[in-house]
Amino acid sequence: MRIKKRLAVVALLAAAALQGCGGLAGIIPQTYVVAYTVTASGGATVTLLQYTNENGATITINNPALPWSTTVSMQSGASVLIRVKGNMANAATDNVHVLANCIGIGTSQTIDRTYSQNSAYDQTANLTLN
Repeated sequence: MRIKKRLAVVALLAAAALQGCGGLAGIIPQTYVVAYTVTASGGATVTLLQYTNENGATITINNPALPWSTTVSMQSGASVLIRVKGNMANAATDNVHVLANCIGIGTSQTIDRTYSQNSAYDQTANLTLN
């Protein structure tokens, strides 16, 4: 009987400690679903697209078909990167939109950029998952 009471006390103390630390956050890595999307409008072209995959490797796609999208799973602490390179002739009508929605349990982070200019471009956006 004493062992059961001690185990119950230890379990309660452990639960209280985890609650005070925000639950399991920081103890168990958060898994994120990262959905990358790239679109272009007007006469904008994308000649090179790079992104980080679930292993942290940079994947390069030359002349991707647009709209382009892919989804990967990543752990907290991982670096999310998306790079686009190409050409635009008219900043009033040409643009490239880059989106990376990073969704975890009870949390999210986003890269959301629109690029518009009158020349060749090379843009990179990144973040580190919490």
